[in-house]
Amino acid sequence: MELIENAITFSDRDVPSVTVGLDTDGEMVAIRIADDGPGIPDMERHVLVEGEDIQPLYHGSGFGLWLVNVLVHHSGGTLAVTENDPRGTIVTMRLPAS
Repeated sequence: MELIENAITFSDRDVPSVTVGLDTDGEMVAIRIADDGPGIPDMERHVLVEGEDIQPLYHGSGFGLWLVNVLVHHSGGTLAVTENDPRGTIVTMRLPAS
């Protein structure tokens, strides 16, 4: 829910576009949230993707994305952030199916 809310809240479009996709291979479930917004700022991306520590002088605008990352990893999954061509972001969570 955090990823969908962020895609809508931080969109710079009058009518944001957000799509949710779900795939499974029986062992893993992939949940994709794609938007057409301005993208995730570099600082947020470093905290989210590279696991940078949140510190007083280096932090994102909130803990939502960081918390998603922590919960996905503690659930035995992975999180990936890619560009959505031609504009926006795709966040993919891969979690164990069982």
